[in-house]
Amino acid sequence: MNAEQIISNRRLEQGIAKTNRHADLEQVMAFQFEPLVYRMVDKYKWEEPEARECFEDLKRFLFMAVMADKPVAPTEKLDEMWHNFILYTMDYDEFCKTRLGLFVHHRPRRRDDPKSTRNMRQETLDFAHELFGFLPVNFNYTHEEMFKASSDCVNSCSHSAPSTNCQS
Repeated sequence: MNAEQIISNRRLEQGIAKTNRHADLEQVMAFQFEPLVYRMVDKYKWEEPEARECFEDLKRFLFMAVMADKPVAPTEKLDEMWHNFILYTMDYDEFCKTRLGLFVHHRPRRRDDPKSTRNMRQETLDFAHELFGFLPVNFNYTHEEMFKASSDCVNSCSHSAPSTNCQS
């Protein structure tokens, strides 16, 4: 079963109307961006294979954000990679529009956001496993990340421009 079928079945089971959000995982994964990989190596002293693997997982995460019917939460490592990708504003914008079909906003929690009772981290892991059939390496939260209060996460999402969030 491909990603589109999984999402369609999941939405039917949950009584959620089909949205116009769609992306082709193969097209998303085919995107390469060396400047980001080398930025992580040079600035953060990551090993090159580690940076490449994290970028592959970030692309999966952003695909998942588009396909999800509610916000998803990145691990701290994916979040760091994402912050750096966003710095390449034109490249990030082009990636989102041409590979994901829409711009994916990064929306950290605000002080005045209502507290959430959802376990976004566990929901993210469950959805990733359902969508990909495995759990990508950089989707593994640290023990500390996994047990942060759910109130660190925002419980809102715009269907025209999905957001992801989970910042303390």
